[in-house]
Amino acid sequence: ALFKEEGIFEKGANRSQSSNASIASTRKPHTLQMYAQDHFSATPRQSISRRNSMTAARRAITDLWRHSRDPLKLPLLRKLMGKDELAAEACYISVAILKYMGDLPVRKQKYSNELTDQIFDGPLKHEILRDEVYCQLMKQLTDNRNSISEERGWELMWLATGLFACSPGLLKELSMFLRTRRHPVAADSLQ
Repeated sequence: ALFKEEGIFEKGANRSQSSNASIASTRKPHTLQMYAQDHFSATPRQSISRRNSMTAARRAITDLWRHSRDPLKLPLLRKLMGKDELAAEACYISVAILKYMGDLPVRKQKYSNELTDQIFDGPLKHEILRDEVYCQLMKQLTDNRNSISEERGWELMWLATGLFACSPGLLKELSMFLRTRRHPVAADSLQ
């Protein structure tokens, strides 16, 4: 009776689509906040004091999983630390993502796919960068108040999910992120 009252089992409606839509609309959008505590590195501008180092470390990672207009100085993922060339590539990708989304000014491009090439060439060559790109995209889509920037971010997410898969360790986070978003591209990206 409760399901009928809420319209979940309407005549002719597909049960799985109704329940998925209901889940996405009632759940709080999933973020990388918990994942960040275990897998993200702190940025250099955020120092950690010796006293209360665990609390300070968590505070340092607090905003790394949310939208920001600032390019990354270090990769998000700890597993890239110590791999200087790949870490630099991750930061380069961060700048390209911000430019594509309109969060950073961009000079006139020679080719329309110049920024997407900068974003996806590294992960296509180096599997370790794939999770970094997914994390950066989820970060930029979390609490993004600029509708144009968000729309462009969803374009990148759709492209990423069509080009390569993330690692099994990040798959649960990515799936939850996509399932709890109302944007139509989220469902396409999940497929």
